[in-house]
Amino acid sequence: MEIILNGQPSQTPEGESLADLIKRLGLEGPLASMVNGEIIHRDKVDAVRLNPGDQVELFRMMGGG
Repeated sequence: MEIILNGQPSQTPEGESLADLIKRLGLEGPLASMVNGEIIHRDKVDAVRLNPGDQVELFRMMGGG
């Protein structure tokens, strides 16, 4: 199925969770995520199932100053 990942069309398996997507992309460390404009708390990424057309934004958290 097709989702929009960080503004770009992306194919993902049917029924994939947000946690599955993050793992499949190999993203580790502090990460913020939004699905369809809603911020998803890191404790909830396993429960969020992706649907066709969902807009997903993933942000790496970086320190600095």
